[in-house]
Amino acid sequence: MRLLGEVMRVTRGGLIILKSLTKKPEQTLNAIVVDRFMNRIGVVIDVIGPVESPFIVVKPSSTEAIKLVESLGQPIL
Repeated sequence: MRLLGEVMRVTRGGLIILKSLTKKPEQTLNAIVVDRFMNRIGVVIDVIGPVESPFIVVKPSSTEAIKLVESLGQPIL
């Protein structure tokens, strides 16, 4: 497991936006995302933003997953 990013926001549509902390975020597409307690959060569906500081878009696996990450700045694996 490696650190993927930090939670920046949860959109109105229910997607989770992470500030990428990985060198090659494009290689994370379709990766399963978990929190530090190994609770499944969702799946990476897109990488957006500038190349220098990209953001990772995660589709949550459930509404419970959104509640797990509602505290901004939480590290995600």
